Amino acid sequence: MKDRKIALVLSVVLIVALLAVFEWSELMVKTIPTMETETLETIRWKCEKPTRGIDIGQDVSTQFVSSEISAELKFRLYSYFPDSGLDMDVEMAASNIEGYVRDIYVSLEEDYAYSTVFWSDTYYSVYGNLSVLAVKDSDTLSGAKAFFGLANVNQSKQVYLRKALFWGVAAPYNHTSLLKASFEFTYFNGTFYKKVIQPFEFKIMPDDNNSFETAEEVHEGKYSWLYVDCTYDNLEYYKIYVAYLNHITVNMTNTTPGVNFNLYLYEKMDANYSLVSSSEKATDQTEMVVGNESHSGGSWWYIQVNAASANGFYDMSIALDAAPP
Repeated sequence: MKDRKIALVLSVVLIVALLAVFEWSELMVKTIPTMETETLETIRWKCEKPTRGIDIGQDVSTQFVSSEISAELKFRLYSYFPDSGLDMDVEMAASNIEGYVRDIYVSLEEDYAYSTVFWSDTYYSVYGNLSVLAVKDSDTLSGAKAFFGLANVNQSKQVYLRKALFWGVAAPYNHTSLLKASFEFTYFNGTFYKKVIQPFEFKIMPDDNNSFETAEEVHEGKYSWLYVDCTYDNLEYYKIYVAYLNHITVNMTNTTPGVNFNLYLYEKMDANYSLVSSSEKATDQTEMVVGNESHSGGSWWYIQVNAASANGFYDMSIALDAAPP
C-alpha cells in the first residue's frame, strides 16, 4: 500500500513537471520572433573571355524595396586579366523604416576545382554600423565556399558594406567559368525577422563565335555585356531563325564610351550569305539594322558586329514582329 502511495505521488510530480515544461515551451515559442524567408530571382552577368587585360568598369546590381526596408546589393567589376582573373567589390547599403538589419552573409562558389575566390584587405574594407563575424577564402582542395559575415553593432537602421575580392580564374580557355554568389541578410521589422536571399551568377565564356559557321544562336530579347576587340577579335556573329513574313529589327549600343562598333544583317540563302542591312554610324551612336523574311518556311538570319575602333562592351536587342505591308 505504501509503495502504491509513493508511486502515485511520483506520477503527480511527473505530470506537474511535464505541464511546467510544456508551459515554458509555449512561452518560449510565443516570445521568440518567427522568421520568413524570401529568395529573389537570380541576377546574371556573362562575358566572353578577352584575349588581353581589359577594364570592365560595370556594376551588377539590384534593389530590394518594401514598406519596411530599402537595400541596394551590388557587385562592382573592375578589371579582367587572362592569366589571373577578375577584380571585384561587393557592396550593400540598407536603410530600415522599422527595425534593423541583424546580419549579412555573402558567399561565393566557383565551379572549377583550381579556381579561387579570396577577400582582399589591400583595397576597400568599409563597414558602416557593422562588425565582422567571419571571413573565409574558398578552398580548392575541400571545395569550401568563400564567405563573409557581418552583424549590426547597435541595431542601427542604416548599415553599409563594401569589401574587395578577387576571382582567380584558373580554368582553361575553352572552359566556361561560373561563379555563384549569394547575398543573405536578415532584418527585424519590429514584429518578426525576415531573411532575404539574392543569388548572383557570373560567367566567363570562351570566344568561339567569330565566323558565320560558328555563329551563336540567339532569340528575341535583349543581350547585355557582350564584348568585341578591334585588335584580337574584331568580328562577332549571331544567328536567329526568322519565320515567314516576319520583320526583324536589331539595335546595338556600345556601353564602353569612345568606341565605334558597326552592325550588319545577313540572310542565308542556300550556302550564300546575302547582306540585307548595314549601319556604320559614328562613335557612341546606336546602330540599327532591319529586314523582312519573304521566303516560305522562313530562314536563318545572321548578325555581324564589327569593332571599327577600340575594344569594349555593347548591348544588343532583337525584335521580331509581323512584317509591315
